[in-house]
Amino acid sequence: MDFILSHILFLILFMPALAALVMLFLPDIPTFHRWFALITSLIPFALTIFLWISFDPNDPGFQFQQIYPWYETIHSSLHLGV
Repeated sequence: MDFILSHILFLILFMPALAALVMLFLPDIPTFHRWFALITSLIPFALTIFLWISFDPNDPGFQFQQIYPWYETIHSSLHLGV
């Protein structure tokens, strides 16, 4: 659970792209694609609800901050926060 909480914004942001990539390799059954898309779209939705419940409106700073360094030579990074 600690991994999910520390990377929750990254999971919410990139879970749909990962699910779309997986769907490319699934068998071509329309009903199966619909169910897979529904189930994988519920994962970011549930994580977003959990994030909303865990949010502290009395905290004036950013919450759930995540920093992922990309190319340190030019100091580029992905910085997420709410």
